[in-house]
Amino acid sequence: MKNGISKTLAVVILLSLGHVSLPAQAAKKEGVGKAIISIGKVFSKGKDGTENKLKRRGKVFEGDTITVGNKSRLQLRFVDNQLVVLKANTVFRIDEYKFKDKKDNNKSAALSLLKGGMRSVTGLIGKSARDKYKVKTPVATMGVRGTHYVIQICSGNCGAGVQGIVGTVLQGAIVMTNDAGTQQFGTDQFFNVPSNDEAPKTITNPPTVLISRATTTSDESEGSGDGDSTGTSTGDDGTGTTGDGTDTTATFSSTEQTAITTTIGDLNPTNPFIPGTPAPFGAGLVISGATAQVDGAGGGVAIEGVNGLIDIAEVNGVGNQPVSSILVDQFGVAEYQVKLGAVAMDQGGDPMLGINWGRWASDDVIFNDNGVEASLLTGLAFIYSPNLTPQAAIDARSDFTTYALVDGPGFRDETGAIVSGSLFVDIDFFSAEVIDFYGTISGNGRTYGVGIDLPMMVNAPLADLSNGSEIPIFAGCSGCPAGITLLTGSAGGAFVGPNAEALIGYFGLNGSDGAGTDIGVSGAGKFDDVGCAC
Repeated sequence: MKNGISKTLAVVILLSLGHVSLPAQAAKKEGVGKAIISIGKVFSKGKDGTENKLKRRGKVFEGDTITVGNKSRLQLRFVDNQLVVLKANTVFRIDEYKFKDKKDNNKSAALSLLKGGMRSVTGLIGKSARDKYKVKTPVATMGVRGTHYVIQICSGNCGAGVQGIVGTVLQGAIVMTNDAGTQQFGTDQFFNVPSNDEAPKTITNPPTVLISRATTTSDESEGSGDGDSTGTSTGDDGTGTTGDGTDTTATFSSTEQTAITTTIGDLNPTNPFIPGTPAPFGAGLVISGATAQVDGAGGGVAIEGVNGLIDIAEVNGVGNQPVSSILVDQFGVAEYQVKLGAVAMDQGGDPMLGINWGRWASDDVIFNDNGVEASLLTGLAFIYSPNLTPQAAIDARSDFTTYALVDGPGFRDETGAIVSGSLFVDIDFFSAEVIDFYGTISGNGRTYGVGIDLPMMVNAPLADLSNGSEIPIFAGCSGCPAGITLLTGSAGGAFVGPNAEALIGYFGLNGSDGAGTDIGVSGAGKFDDVGCAC
C-alpha cells in the first residue's frame, strides 16, 4: 500500500526451463525465493562456494547455504509462496526447490536445518504435494500436512537433559521420521526428537526456547558471534524495536492462544521488549498511522500466516494486544514493535465478536517501512481479532447492505489532532463489489468529505476490501492549508464474525500543495452491518 504503511512483496516466478540446455549460471538467475526481511549479519553461500551478504530483496537459489548471525534475522518468501523465518545463529540449506506453477506435477522442496531454529508457513508445495516437501535435521526428517510450524535444534538451550530438536505445530500437522520410527504431531502439540536412534515423542512442558523470543534465548546471547549488536538501520538491513502491550477484550485472553513465541525477532536489540506469542492462524490485524518519512497517512491489514505475522501479549492482566507485526504485500514490507512498558491508549473492544482495539503512542513504537525506520506522527492505531469471517460465509451472502462506523481507536491528522465523524461502506454481496466508501469527518478546523475514488458506475471488487488489499478513496477538504483542497488515499479491512457481522477497517488520506506542505488524516474503526438503507 502506497499510503504510509507499505506492505507485501511480489512473488518471484520460477520459469520452466523444460528440456532446453542452458548454462548453469543462466538457469540460476531466476532464483527460488527472495529475502523480504534481512537484519544484521546474513550470508548466502552458493554451490560454487561463493559467499555474499544476503540483503533484502536478494534472491536465493537451489544449493544455497544461508547463515544468520548473532542478533540477526531473515525472512524468506519462496516461489510457491512459502514463508520461512530464520532465527539468529541459524544455518539453513536449500537442497532442492522445484516449482513452475500450481499445476506443476513435479514440484518439490527439500530443505535442511543444520543449526538454530526456523518457523515456516508452507506454500503450494507443502499444501498440494505434501509427500514432496521435506525438512532434514540432524536427528530426523520432517514431512508436512499443510502446516505452520516451528522447529529448533538444541544446543544447550532447550533445558536440562533435552537434546536433539524440539518444535511445535501452530496449524495443520507434521510427521517426524528417523531410524527409530515415525510420529505425527498436530496443532498445538509440542515434540522432541532426542537423537536419530530415539523415536519422536510428544512433550507437555515446552522448553523456554519455544516460548521466548529469539533474542532472549541462550544460544543467541553467548559471545559476540558474527552479529550486529548496534541494531541501527543500514539500508536493506532495517531497524526497530519490540515491546509489550495489552489487549482489551477479556473474553479472549492470551492464555487461550497458542503459547509459542513467533520468531518475528527484535528490530533493534538495544531496546528492551516484552515477548509476545503468535496470533492464531488467520487472525487479523488492522493498523493505521501517519509517518513523517514515508507518504503520510495510511494503514494495512495483516493476516497471520497469510500475508503477515502477528505477535500478541498480555499486559496488566488483559491479553490479545498486538505488540509486533510483519505485514507484506506487493508494495514491500512494514513492521512494528512496541517498547517495554508501553500501555495502549484509546482501548476498547467487542467481546461478543472478539474484537479489541487501541493506539500505541508514537514514542512507544518502532516502525519500519521497507527496512527504513519511520517516525509515527499519530501513534499507531490497531484493531485485532482472531475471528475473521470464513471466505465461504462471505461468498454465501447475497444481500446489499451498509456497514457503519460505530467505534474504534479513532482518527488523527498529521499533527496528532483528533478528528471524528461518520463513515459508511456500501457492499453488494451478490455481485461481490464495494459500491461506496463515504462520510464526513472533521477536527482541527478542517472538514473532509470522503468518497470512493473510482469512475461513476465502476465499483471495487469486494476482495480488494476484505483480503488485505485496498480500495482507492479521496476527500475534499475545507479549512485545510492554502493550496490543498483534495486528498487521496486508500482504505481496507477484514470481515469479522461467523457471517460478516462487522468489518474492521482503516483509511489513510494525504494531500500536498506541491511546495512543501503535506497533510494527512488516518484512522481505524469497527464498522457494524446496519442493513440496507435503500
